[in-house]
This record gives sequence, structure tokens and C-alpha cells, in this order.
Amino acid sequence: EKNDGGAGGGGGAPARRSTGGEGYKFGDLTRVAVSNLFGDKHKKHTMPRPEPLLCSTAELHQNGAGTQGSLLDGVWVVFFNAAYAVGRLALLAGELTIDEVESLEPSVLLGLPALAMLECAIRSAAVAKDDKLITFDGKKVGLAAIRALGSFDSALFVGRRREAAAEALGVFVDLVALSSHVGGCRLSTAGLVSLRARALAADGEAGARLAPDEDREVNRLVALAQALGIGMSRIELYKHSFGRVLRALGEEQRHEDDMLKMMEDQVPSSRMTV
Repeated sequence: EKNDGGAGGGGGAPARRSTGGEGYKFGDLTRVAVSNLFGDKHKKHTMPRPEPLLCSTAELHQNGAGTQGSLLDGVWVVFFNAAYAVGRLALLAGELTIDEVESLEPSVLLGLPALAMLECAIRSAAVAKDDKLITFDGKKVGLAAIRALGSFDSALFVGRRREAAAEALGVFVDLVALSSHVGGCRLSTAGLVSLRARALAADGEAGARLAPDEDREVNRLVALAQALGIGMSRIELYKHSFGRVLRALGEEQRHEDDMLKMMEDQVPSSRMTV
């Protein structure tokens, strides 16, 4: 991918918004701090992450979301926070530009949801056989618990709340299935890089040059993730909250605050010079 960070690096200036198609500019230290975004060097199944976009399920239904809450709303909170996190990280790594976010490019409408789902699937590949997922913040969640909450909603409520629970349960089941597909593949390091690059770019040619069989496998996984994202985009709650993700990604001050937080998380404070 386009990451040009790596060993070394000194102090860097905070990210700044520029005009035209240049997007944000970053110092060397910033690139070092986010150089592992699309790699597999994070420990304990976690990755650098910004402040959560949503801190509670109640926030899903603010400002006219138009849906009644469900006990499974936590599934949506985790997903939108993950989509926001990979979007912010992609901006920091230079894999995405603010212009693309504001122009609603395919790399945003298709790429961000697909990348968020594939990141979850990569983390969860080893536990998907047990019907579990590992969220972007490292928590393990089982399908049995999600189904129990869905059954409670279905037993006590009718109408839109029951539908909302079914939608969230469907998202979780789909993510477990995607994780199982990823777990059944034997992708090389270059294959993982290409999987992420092609998901975000919505381009079957992005990433490294692969052997034909692996190339087809990567494109199949990307297509599965994109199909899931397209299906989710028809859900009313998704339409409302994904727009909130995009608006937050375009906020310059929030971008800078998130950048500093993730740099502090990744680099010892004694080496920080911003």
C-alpha cells in the first residue's frame, strides 16, 4: 500500500488541511505512528484507534434517526466506531483523502464499510469457528449472547424494535460468516496488504501483484465484504449513522486531536516531539 513510514523518524508537525486534491500532510513521526495500520504488528488483536465516534447506543437515535432502539444496538455502535476508526487511520496513512470523503467516492461509500468488516474478519478469523468476533477495540463477542438479546427483544416487542433487532443480528451473523471465509484462506503478507488496499480503493487491481489463485481469493473476499456493505446500506439506521461517520471524518480539529491521541498511544511519550 501507500504507507511510506518505517524505521526511524523524528518530530513531525500536526496534520493540516490543504487545498485542492492534496488532502492532509503529515510529518515523519506521524507516518511512523500509523505505519502499522494495514499491517499485523498490533498486539492483543488491537489497532491504533481514535476516540470513539459513538459512546452509547442512545446516540444512534439522536437527530432524527427515525428508529426505535433495540437491545442489539450495541452491534451498530461497534460497527460505526470501527468504520470511523479505519477511516481516520486511512486518512492519517495517506490511503484516503478528505476530498474523497467529501466527494463520496467509491473508496468511501463502498471502501470504508468493506474495510471495517474485513479488519474485523481478519482479527476474528481464529475465533469465528466458535461463532465469535473480536471487535476493533479487542473485545470478544459471541453469537450466542447476541441471539439471546435478540430473542428477548422479539419476545417482548413488536414492530420496528423487533425489526431493528433482526437487522443487527443479521449484521453480526454476516460478519461471523465473513470471518470464517477469511479464516479458511491462506493469504500471504502481500495478500493481506492487497485485501485491505482493494477493499478501501474499491479496485480489484490495487495492492501487490499476487499469484493468480491468491489474487482471485482476495478479490472474492473483497466482493463478499462489499456485498454485505451494500445490503447494510439499505437499513434506515445505517443511512443515518454512516452519514455521521463521514461528517466526523471531515472535521479538521477532530482529525488533529485523533492524530495526537494515536501518536501518543503508539510512540513512547519520551520520544514524542510534535
